[in-house]
Amino acid sequence: MWIKLLLMSADRPTLWLSAELMERVGAEAVVCFGRRLVRVPVELLQQSQPGAGVAYEYPLEIGISQSLASKLCLPTHLIYRARMAQGHVELGPLLGLLLGRETHRYTPQFMQKFTDRMDIYKQLGGLVCAFSPKAIDWQTGTAFGLYFLPETNRWQYSQFPIPSAIYRRNFHTGQRVIRELQDYTAGKLFNSYRFNKSELYDFLGKDRKLGINLPMWEQIGTAEQIAHFTRRHGKAILKPMDLSRGRGICIIEASNVGFHIEDYRGGAPVSFELATETDLLEFIANNCDLLKRYIIQKHINLAQVGNSRFDIRLVMQKSRPNNWECSGIECRVGPTHSLVTNISRGGYALTLERALALAFPGKDNSRLPAEINTLGQAICVRLDQMGEHFGEFGIDIAVDKSRRLWIIEVNVYPSFKGFKRIDNLTYLRIRYNPLLYALQLCGYDPAGEDY
Repeated sequence: MWIKLLLMSADRPTLWLSAELMERVGAEAVVCFGRRLVRVPVELLQQSQPGAGVAYEYPLEIGISQSLASKLCLPTHLIYRARMAQGHVELGPLLGLLLGRETHRYTPQFMQKFTDRMDIYKQLGGLVCAFSPKAIDWQTGTAFGLYFLPETNRWQYSQFPIPSAIYRRNFHTGQRVIRELQDYTAGKLFNSYRFNKSELYDFLGKDRKLGINLPMWEQIGTAEQIAHFTRRHGKAILKPMDLSRGRGICIIEASNVGFHIEDYRGGAPVSFELATETDLLEFIANNCDLLKRYIIQKHINLAQVGNSRFDIRLVMQKSRPNNWECSGIECRVGPTHSLVTNISRGGYALTLERALALAFPGKDNSRLPAEINTLGQAICVRLDQMGEHFGEFGIDIAVDKSRRLWIIEVNVYPSFKGFKRIDNLTYLRIRYNPLLYALQLCGYDPAGEDY
């Protein structure tokens, strides 16, 4: 049920309920908000609103003393949901965005980038907050950060209990703190681990069915390994294990006259022509970062829209525990003749249907969208077997010129700016879904009914 809090006078922490709710709860109850619990007497609230509480706009009034609100760290001006049983009253939801460690950056102005997610606040209710792991007080079970004010569409500083469900939004936090928060929330922190490319390919490759969709790859150890791999496969791409969006890559192609290199580690790509394998080994020796936490992967002959290569971004998100759904698919078309497809490097977005029609004119592409979705589902199910709690993935899939699908990358912290350009409603739905999933983790239904 939806509730509105009325501040009442009392010498001690007290709760006031209507006669109907008092009959359900009793004369004494434990009131909880997050993991904060206070046992209080329950008194009769005069002139309550019978029959209200069925929607955010029609909350049922209950009374609360200031001392009880203070013990619970409970802002009293928000609309909450409540679950009540004999001797028990739970107020919620209490949803959190876990930010990074740079607490000086997290201001009301910074949080405006999250405000479009809060268009669904009336489906959520309760306290939606954002905090840094550095701002946690483990002794009191609270954190200092910012929470959303629906009446002004702004964010305000405050102290609040550690949230009941946490959407991890930054990966520069040590795993020790993440494990502590997982334990504290009974596993309701999601996006709990960021794997690197080597871990991803190794884990997916152990699944026989998914292994056929992985390009040949190796973790780099020596310069000779790079030369041998490139000679064997003709063309290879070197990728840093810990970066995304095409950053840090280097492409090497072997031919009868030596090696051609397209180096994307800087801004614009730089080309090199090397006559011999000795020259290649010398290039790697002079660029020794390529031997540090890099993988080498067989280059895929991507399908093209005109003279531009493209790949597919599949956004997979959980709607309920163990239930993955495709929230959106976009194709990212790279600049003309570029070997990378990232929108951040000058590419643009197309719908899947449009990209396939342009890439394979006259072909029947009707089965490919379902095959892409099936592959995405299989990847998510497999990654859930890591034993971590994931809530969303940005899966990059390549389709080659023979229309075969390849797994390129899986991002735990995906960007999806292309959707904003081609389908703003899909973009917003992707933005909303993690908060709706957090709501489900707290045991509340987005439709307004508890389950």
